[in-house]
Amino acid sequence: MFLLFLCILVFFLFVNVCWQFYPAGIATRLWLRNHRVSLERLLIEAGTDLRVVDWDRPYCNACDDNPQAIAARRPSVYARTGIDCAAMFHGDRKEMDQAKEYMSTFTQQVLTPSDYVNMTSHCIEFRRARGYFARPLSQEEAEFPIAFSILVYKDIHQVERLLRAIYMPQNFYCIHIDTKAPPEILEAFEALVSCFDNVFLASRLENVYWGHISIIYAEMHCIEDLLKYKWKYFINLSGQMFPTHSNRDLVRILKLYDGANDVEGSYERSAHIWLQIRNLVSWRRSDHLNMMLMTIYPKGYPPYNITIYKGSNQVVMTRSFALYFLYSKVSQDVIEWFRDTYAPDEYIWPTLNHNPQLHAPGSFKGDPEKKIFTARATIWSMFSLQVDWSWKHWVCQGKWVREICIFGVGDMPWLYERPELFVNKFHSDFQWIGYDCMEELIFNRTLASVRDPPLNTTYYENLLFVRNKTALVVSVNETLAHLRRSNS
Repeated sequence: MFLLFLCILVFFLFVNVCWQFYPAGIATRLWLRNHRVSLERLLIEAGTDLRVVDWDRPYCNACDDNPQAIAARRPSVYARTGIDCAAMFHGDRKEMDQAKEYMSTFTQQVLTPSDYVNMTSHCIEFRRARGYFARPLSQEEAEFPIAFSILVYKDIHQVERLLRAIYMPQNFYCIHIDTKAPPEILEAFEALVSCFDNVFLASRLENVYWGHISIIYAEMHCIEDLLKYKWKYFINLSGQMFPTHSNRDLVRILKLYDGANDVEGSYERSAHIWLQIRNLVSWRRSDHLNMMLMTIYPKGYPPYNITIYKGSNQVVMTRSFALYFLYSKVSQDVIEWFRDTYAPDEYIWPTLNHNPQLHAPGSFKGDPEKKIFTARATIWSMFSLQVDWSWKHWVCQGKWVREICIFGVGDMPWLYERPELFVNKFHSDFQWIGYDCMEELIFNRTLASVRDPPLNTTYYENLLFVRNKTALVVSVNETLAHLRRSNS
């Protein structure tokens, strides 16, 4: 035992000494601006009314791009497989067993990167064949554009289906592709985005690693690109997530948020000794070992007397918060402090959103432990040290991968009534009929004049940051007042 401990200690010291001569690469790069910006001016401009897409041309009923024509060209899951999605959403175990039997006999039809390159050579036909909406479906949606980022590294077929599920012509979409992705993936995504005016690749691509600051850098690139356009809220996604609401319902929910961010944050969750170690010492990434390594160099105290909070790296943020996140010196100082910690993407946004002395617009001034997180639903294992709002109420019926539930057909009753905006996660090669049914569900909710089940607006109206907005949410005016005091 002593010899084993000695070997571990020698290896640990060797790594720390050698690291001084090892090229740190991206981990040492600070996000620096080459130009000065007036955050005050940007925040004032962010409060102006947006009207990006004109709502003066209703759909032509005789044209093949109207919603009814799109629906007619889209065969149901039942027509293709004989499996009844509605029955599975309502808990029919017999139908679920039949779906599993069907999937064991028949394989899923998957579009390859070369398929997308070929199909997108004729963009009009591609958008028509894949069922993308050409115009907003309502004036309410047209006047409330949303921005999305999607971080991907594989599986263009699943990512394109996610894009199709959330696509509306008034919204904006930035796709960040990991530089480790094969060349054919990059080529296929370049071909895909060439068919849209409001979908684009991030202007700068990162080599993204889990647990590393590169995840935040990738998001920053997309947010900066998206800020060239006008939108109300920003939502970041990964390619394995899927919506639980139509765009119309998303707009109605975000209008209830009315300037508040939906960011998970917990101090109690950060109190575990392993999670504290993440921020007590500096961490470095080893490309040779393909992992993050703990060094012996202690971290100093975090800036601005902040309390460190932990939460999901999926967020819903206002345009004003996005501007603050990118251009505020306070935000850049916080990002720089977390740069050499472990999994900084799980700390930066929660910390910025739950320290009211930072005056971030839309941030939360109340007790984070009492605030429900609704941006994303994930079923974690009980060993994951996560604050999970869902697993106590449902046992994963799919499979576990790295302590996260990969949804299958047995999880469909749970997914059907989730109030969260998105769910995570799906694997395209695992019980794929479940994903097909989710896609059909959102498409039907998009077209339906009356949703089934109806959107429970009372749930969102009673969220702490909605019900007590004046007392518990930092307004843009408060942020502006603080900036003017600081500059005076």
